[in-house]
Amino acid sequence: MTSIIFKKVLSRRLAVQALYQWQLNEQPIDKIIEEFKSSKLYTNIDAEYFAYLLTNIDSKFEELKKMIEKASNLSWGRIQPVEKGVILIGVLELQSGILDPHITINECVELSKHFGSEDGYKFINGVLDSIKSNL
Repeated sequence: MTSIIFKKVLSRRLAVQALYQWQLNEQPIDKIIEEFKSSKLYTNIDAEYFAYLLTNIDSKFEELKKMIEKASNLSWGRIQPVEKGVILIGVLELQSGILDPHITINECVELSKHFGSEDGYKFINGVLDSIKSNL
């Protein structure tokens, strides 16, 4: 049996992949959620949390993007797609206050190490820490 905490970790991992697809294919988020329901990994995640992340990132995208650009001093176009997905998850979690900010930042750093560029985790850590300080 998969623990509740690990299900959230897996939900974030799958969300990073879904957000990557969302950015590249520009499909509606509800269609992407439906596609991911057929994934083997989907059975081990917290499906409600996965949907929460994706639907809220979609609905608050412009607001989250502005926060990220301000904290990073980079235009959105200069940030790599994987890092975008990870940061979007992190900013949403920080903004919502559903987790301790240190847990959110640590989880996003680990996601970046797993999926992102070699030093992307440093960028993720700096941006999320800056946003946390300004909330």
